[in-house]
Amino acid sequence: MKSEPGHCVRMIAAIASPPNINTKGDITCSCWRKLILSKTVLLMDASISEQCAEGFHGRTPIRKPLIKYVNRQKRVIFAKEHRLKPISFWNTVIFSDEIKINLYGSDGGFKIWREAGKALTPKNTIKTVKFGGGSALVWGCMSAGGVGELAFIDAIMDKHVYLGILKDNLEKSANKLGFGSGFMFQQDNDPNPTAKIVHLYLLYHCRKQLHTPAQSPDLNVIENLWSQLEKAVHEH
Repeated sequence: MKSEPGHCVRMIAAIASPPNINTKGDITCSCWRKLILSKTVLLMDASISEQCAEGFHGRTPIRKPLIKYVNRQKRVIFAKEHRLKPISFWNTVIFSDEIKINLYGSDGGFKIWREAGKALTPKNTIKTVKFGGGSALVWGCMSAGGVGELAFIDAIMDKHVYLGILKDNLEKSANKLGFGSGFMFQQDNDPNPTAKIVHLYLLYHCRKQLHTPAQSPDLNVIENLWSQLEKAVHEH
């Protein structure tokens, strides 16, 4: 006996509901198992597609960083400790980070908004060259008052290169931003910034630091600046 459409839809909805796996193949296999046990015959794989069209659609899963439980707890603690900090506190923070900017193309996906029939309009295309076209690795910093120094990194980044960047650019950036020595420094939790030689240098040259939890790039406002810089490079 063939299954009724309504029965199939209800079955698919039950199978596809979290936390069950909901790929099309998994739905098909689960439907087969359930219908065999109930002595009902499924309308083959094509029926799955037809029934899915009534309420379920193929979608690319959204990618989200896998944040460890301990880091999730640290993020909550950081938020509670800093949520009532005044603007004057944040105005003294120098945020820093590194980024690799591709001069042509992208390491990941890239989407644009365009009208139909205008796919080849220059502003709707991404220029490509053989072998990638090169990239630039840069270190930069910023505060509420503006941007600091921008350092181009030609060597392989390690703790010694990173320490050299801080020695050459951190004090200059602080003076450029009008802080002198009265600022708080923020950096990420990669192995280079957390290396012992870097820790000792900052202990004597920048004792005030804003320690953000690991796996928390969203807490660094310079990520927004990098986004604008990448956009400007691609539009140039």
